[in-house]
Amino acid sequence: MDPQDHSDATLTQRLDSSQKWKLYRHLLHPRALFVYGLLQFHPDAAQSFASDDEMDRRFEAVYAATAPALYCSGDQGHSGLSGLGFYANQTPQSLAAGNHYDPRPLLSEKHFTLPVLIAKGGCDYLSWESAEDYRRVFPNSKLVYLPEAGHNLYQEQPDVMMGILREFLESGTGKLQGYEGRVPPEDYQGARAARKKNEHGHEIG
Repeated sequence: MDPQDHSDATLTQRLDSSQKWKLYRHLLHPRALFVYGLLQFHPDAAQSFASDDEMDRRFEAVYAATAPALYCSGDQGHSGLSGLGFYANQTPQSLAAGNHYDPRPLLSEKHFTLPVLIAKGGCDYLSWESAEDYRRVFPNSKLVYLPEAGHNLYQEQPDVMMGILREFLESGTGKLQGYEGRVPPEDYQGARAARKKNEHGHEIG
């Protein structure tokens, strides 16, 4: 929820050299770079230059190249996802979008008390702090930790996740066995702290 949490930058650290090359081959294509640069300042012009269909196809190829970083056990094959929406994903993150909205103060002020389920994989590339954010904002939440699952834990351990979801929907957070610690478990392999950027866009911390 923290718009300053850039722990997603650690996604590539879970890729080996050949996997990174496959990803960068898509990202560093001259036309793709030009569209991305134009998008930062003029999204409408970028979309006029390169259509939704074209950039969605490129975005799906990029997503597929990052797949090994989304699982503990490596590449799980093609997810079958399509229509991911390049502009829908990238425009809100662009410089043209301005300051990114932080929902946490308003949520905390409203004292949101409905039960909330938080699921965190042991190989998630996102920071542990990103899960802690949810626990701080939602007092009636339960963090379920799956040490042998990555970011896409619902695909890597579907039976386990379905069991957790059923129990949550039937009983709320009461009967779930959650992780109560405030620091990452010793076997957690993801980013432990949120990477933040200063006013010049450089990572700190």
